[in-house]
Amino acid sequence: MKIYTDGAVSNNGSVNSIGGWAYVIINDDDKIIKSNHGKVNGATNQQMELTAVIKACEENFGNIIQEKNNPFVVIPVQIYCDSAYVVNCFLQNWWTKWEKNGWQNSKKQSVSNKNLWERLIPFYKKCSINFIKVKGHTGEDKWNEFVDNLAVQARLK
Repeated sequence: MKIYTDGAVSNNGSVNSIGGWAYVIINDDDKIIKSNHGKVNGATNQQMELTAVIKACEENFGNIIQEKNNPFVVIPVQIYCDSAYVVNCFLQNWWTKWEKNGWQNSKKQSVSNKNLWERLIPFYKKCSINFIKVKGHTGEDKWNEFVDNLAVQARLK
């Protein structure tokens, strides 16, 4: 299963920022299975990137996390994301260090967006998720462009 995610924010870092998130699930025939998007006021770009991945997981695999008798469910999922922040967290295992260090980063500061990471990490632990970094907004990847447009539309609503 392929999932593309993206977030978009206007006035990033300001109190009146407006964020949008989006995801699309693609089948092997390059057809859309499902997509969704939403808007969040007062959000940062990193929060929207994370929210897009979280919403894709919660809305499509939420029941898996609820199953207590099954410690690991193999659903091969590829999540394509243009956020180095999200992708590198899993490719470089930042999250394991954060958990081990009481949610402090390498600078001994509190990890940003801990509440969002705590929603996403259980899916990574229980599902077979492979994060793939894509170049954002270059026109090279039609599905990245698609979710970017959805996230921007959500932000503008």
